[in-house]
Order: sequence, then structure tokens, then C-alpha cells
Amino acid sequence: HKWIMDKEREENLLSGMKYAVFGLGNSTYQFFYKISRLLDKRLEELGAKKICPAGEGDDDKNIEDDFLKWKEKCINHLCTEFKMKRDASQATDKIERRQQLVFFEKDDPKLQNLNVDELRGSKAYEGRDIYWGTVLVNKQLHSKESDRSCRHVEIDIGNKLSYEPGDYVGVFPENDLTLVHNLAARLGVSDDLNKVVALYPLEGNQKNVALVGPCTLKRIFLSYLDLASQPSRSLLKLLAHYC
Repeated sequence: HKWIMDKEREENLLSGMKYAVFGLGNSTYQFFYKISRLLDKRLEELGAKKICPAGEGDDDKNIEDDFLKWKEKCINHLCTEFKMKRDASQATDKIERRQQLVFFEKDDPKLQNLNVDELRGSKAYEGRDIYWGTVLVNKQLHSKESDRSCRHVEIDIGNKLSYEPGDYVGVFPENDLTLVHNLAARLGVSDDLNKVVALYPLEGNQKNVALVGPCTLKRIFLSYLDLASQPSRSLLKLLAHYC
């Protein structure tokens, strides 16, 4: 940022460059998209050619939809700029399986001395000492008329942790158990919740290293999957292949 904003840069320094900018931000913040807007303006000042109008994704609304709408326009501009013809037959992304789910028998040697009710393989947990705090206060700050949600949460950390304003906190919530059982029933896997599974990559140099697990399917439903949030468009598109 400091280098490119330096006023001593030559006027046509980037004359051979073509670019497109999509900014990420949240409209509730004061300097909404400031960096992407500065960069977009500065690139043009230095002689770079903008291929398409800059896009902006608002995290306070639906950032994925914002990007997908901009992406379609950007692709059209790219085709025009580089004299390419867009192949409609390739418009639908091909879905390829990149992981495989493996089930374990109870007497499998790999499960020896493992607590299969713990979430394993999640990078969020690795090397961390998790403290189970009690939520004391959980208040909705927006009115009932608002379509937004912002909560004030207070957590009892006892005397085992120290926290000062500005410190980073990682929160590892669990899904509601009733929701887990309802989903399992809907998927027809209620009888499999206590089965031990692990998710392995099909590509790369660590195919024998589990991405998640070994742990029970119930633990994955409780701690790994986000069951309560609105599904993204990309997830719905993926699930459509199995309907």
C-alpha cells in the first residue's frame, strides 16, 4: 500500500497492466471499501487499464450474491477484452469429489486410546487448550423490527483465563442436540450417529491424514457442521447434485 500510493511513482508505471477489483467490506463500518476504492483509483492513475467496473461485496447483506453477480459481468468484460468466446456448455461448474468418508469398526486398531467423541482433525482445535466457558448474557441488540442480528454476549471465564479488551477470542459453539437428531432423522442416519468416521482427502501428499476424525458422526454434526445458518448458494448448488 505504501509503495503503490507513493506520489513519486511514474505516471505510466503500470501502462501494460489490466486489472479488475472486487472489494470486501461491511457497510456498518465507517471506511466501507476504502482500500479497494483507493487501489482502483490508484491503478488507473498509474496507467493500468480497468477491464470492468469494480465490484463490492457487503458482508452485512449477502457477500456471496454480490460476488456472483459481479463475476458474471466481469467474465463478459474479460471475453470482450481478450476476444474470447464464452462456451455456454462450460457455464455449469463440474462437481468433483475431493474427499472420501471412511467408516471404522469399533475394534479397529486405529481407534485404540482415542476418545472418538472428541472432534479431531479440525485445524481450529489443533494445539489449543479449549476452556468450556458458561454464557452469562446473550442479548439481541437490534429491535424486533430489524432484519439484522447483533448480539451482546458475556462469558464466564473464571480464573483460568485472562482477557483484556482487544484480545482475540476463538469461540467453538455446538449445534443444538435436538437439531442434530432432527437432521439425522431427515437424512436417514439416526442409527449411525454413534458410528466412527473420518474424512480423508483424495488428492495431495497426505491422503492418509484425516481432515476430520476419527470421531463419531454425532460429534461431526454437533461441532463441525454449521446447521443453523442460511446455506450459501454454492452449498445449495453442490447439494443439488445429490437430489
